[in-house]
Parts: sequence; structure tokens; C-alpha cells
Amino acid sequence: MKNNISVVRHIPFRMCIVCRKRKTKDFLLRFYFDSNKKLNISTNYGKGVYLCRDLECINKLFSIKSFKKSYFEAMTKETYEKIIKYVDFLKNMSNSK
Repeated sequence: MKNNISVVRHIPFRMCIVCRKRKTKDFLLRFYFDSNKKLNISTNYGKGVYLCRDLECINKLFSIKSFKKSYFEAMTKETYEKIIKYVDFLKNMSNSK
């Protein structure tokens, strides 16, 4: 006789550094800056920050004091545009499904 116990899988939640809302990783962007202060958007493990895919949160990202202090040199206009392009790419991918 088989045991009918269902296994509940743990779903990790992460917090957006701007709005402080906890969401699953599917609804957040993860990025980090490498030792050369270059922006990398990644789904890998390791130290990084999470950000909502919302334009409102992306725009507010530049006003966070602790973030600016840590990554001020890397937060250029190109960095901002790269984040926006990646968010647009993800939205287009989800709309095409």
C-alpha cells in the first residue's frame, strides 16, 4: 500500500531593496556588481540584491542612500538603461507566452 503523503516544497521569498515587499524570486530581479564595478544580472546564487520588476522601484533605486554609498561608481546612466532593457525583455517574454 502506497503512502499518500504529499511533500510541500519550500518556496524561497526575497525582499525588494526599494519597497521592502517580500516576493518569490520569479517576481524579482537579482543583480550584483563584480569586483570591476560592472553590473551583472543573474539568477545564480551568491551575494546580490533583489529588485521588483516595477519601473517605480527601479526609479527609486537611485535614491537609496545605502545602495548609493556601496555602488555609487557603478550606478551610471548605462547601468540604469541596462536594468530597464532587461525588465522590458522579461515583460516581452512573459507577454509572448
